Amino acid sequence: MILLNLAEIHSEQERYEDARTCLDRSLAIFQDLDSPYWQGRVHSSLGNLFAKTGQPAAAAGAWEHALRLLQPLGAPEANAVAALLREHRTAPAPG
Repeated sequence: MILLNLAEIHSEQERYEDARTCLDRSLAIFQDLDSPYWQGRVHSSLGNLFAKTGQPAAAAGAWEHALRLLQPLGAPEANAVAALLREHRTAPAPG
């Protein structure tokens, strides 16, 4: 969880590579712990990072993965992720 918070701080400071490293490490830890909830949270954060760095397809993929993990658990975060996906799908294409 600390790595997730650190990733958010790095992202806010536009240190995207450091943010990605923290998220990748978090994901590995939560996979080892077999924690779908926290894996979903990490995928949601990855989606946010990808969106922030101009990678819309990767963002959508990460959010979709987060939904697949969070929805079956009834996690309230699933609603926020679903909203991000809806917004992403209805946003005009850049250019």
